[in-house]
Amino acid sequence: MLRIEKHGGGGPDLVILPGWGSDGHIFHTLLPRLLENFTVHLGYWYKQQGSIFSECSRLERLSGLREVIGQQVPQKAHWVGWSLGGLLAVDFADHYPDRCLSLMTLTFNPCFMQQADWSSAMSCALFNQFTQEFSDAPEDTLQRFRALQALGARDRRSILNALQRSAATQITHEDQLSLLDLLRLDMRSAITRITVPQLHCYGEQDALMPTLQMVQSLRALGEQVQLKTYADASHLPFLTQSDPWLHDLRRWCL
Repeated sequence: MLRIEKHGGGGPDLVILPGWGSDGHIFHTLLPRLLENFTVHLGYWYKQQGSIFSECSRLERLSGLREVIGQQVPQKAHWVGWSLGGLLAVDFADHYPDRCLSLMTLTFNPCFMQQADWSSAMSCALFNQFTQEFSDAPEDTLQRFRALQALGARDRRSILNALQRSAATQITHEDQLSLLDLLRLDMRSAITRITVPQLHCYGEQDALMPTLQMVQSLRALGEQVQLKTYADASHLPFLTQSDPWLHDLRRWCL
């Protein structure tokens, strides 16, 4: 379901987990620069016979992914997770803090759906509508989702092209729905429990997330939460602001 591929071998280990609808190819343009400092372990979605998602609860699916990831990554590494990948990285750091040297998330919401005490998220009705649209017309829905991710980027066309090239085409639409369903989990308690250094990064022009409100909400989860926002950056700050992001990643991990 999630295959971790090793790139390079000359620096500290860095695990990078992709978001929903994309796989590790979204980071390929950055690989040469990442490999100057890190040994990169990059996640790719793929179709697996007898999916771990078959007839499992959300927590069972999350536990299954945690086990799959844990079998493929080094015993100690720095972790980066983008969006859904941020949820997986947070979960891993929560359960295996001794295996995580540091944690960085990219445009990750610890609670993707609005709650009575968490308004910095998508409404339940809108999330349900998106899920139904993907179930009915997956390709059209993914195209609209890519457009939203690129909205706010200076070079919107190149971001759209990168998203298209990195589409998670190796897994079924059913598994995509199961992954999307994981975003219903509330990870705020994990954020408060994590003992490793954590930095959460956001793009100020993100069309999918109320960034300024999100930053304020995350600050309320504790002093251990560190935050970074990037001006003129969309839902993919690692691409739309790659130079400052790579600089911050090196400072964070090295």
